[in-house]
Amino acid sequence: SPGRFAREYLIQWDALDGQKVFPEIIEYRSKIVIPCDSVTFNEGHNKYFGAYDHGMRSPSAFIVFTQDESYNMYAIWEMYEPCTNMLEFTTKMKACPYWNKLKYIVADPALWDKRGYNPDGLPVSPYEMFTQYGIRNFVKGAHHTEPAWLLLMKGYWGNKDDIQFKIFENCQCLIEEFEGAKFANMTEIMATTRNPSEKMVDKNNHAMDATRYFMTHFRKQQQPTLKSMQWKYKW
Repeated sequence: SPGRFAREYLIQWDALDGQKVFPEIIEYRSKIVIPCDSVTFNEGHNKYFGAYDHGMRSPSAFIVFTQDESYNMYAIWEMYEPCTNMLEFTTKMKACPYWNKLKYIVADPALWDKRGYNPDGLPVSPYEMFTQYGIRNFVKGAHHTEPAWLLLMKGYWGNKDDIQFKIFENCQCLIEEFEGAKFANMTEIMATTRNPSEKMVDKNNHAMDATRYFMTHFRKQQQPTLKSMQWKYKW
């Protein structure tokens, strides 16, 4: 794209302002967004994982991922709505068809912040509230992982003939967020007072945030055994 050319060859660091973060999902959508029945997984091999971004006024996003025998990643199911009633919300989570197969759910690190109160008036975190309703397989995602995640996504989608992360077409909210993601604008003042960075607009990104928590956690967990797993990242 013109913006990418300007940044990489003309060294115009603000050239990404307003540019699509993931043009690949538009340019070769049919290779990324696939029908739910287009893949048959080996149930003896596949492992299933969840990702969760918490919201009460804004939507919460609960996404399910799996990985095939060739180590390609798939987003296969989503739940996208505000968590306004903990009992109703956790009941819907447990109704996920993959619930009993999930190894763990990588969650928004803010879930551990004590920002509410229990009936006794003591501070309580959303994580503790989820635990009370039977959700006990959360693991804490990491803060400030956007640059690492963008690098991972380049590996997954960098070669249109070898797409390594695919999204089932039933994950409409996740698809729409990827399609709409843009780089943030950097004013001239900001550009002169700090190092330029590729920062995404922090808006309409709940499902992507959940995806980011999961992918960066999963990548870190697999780091010691990448060679033995024949990991397929091609930067």
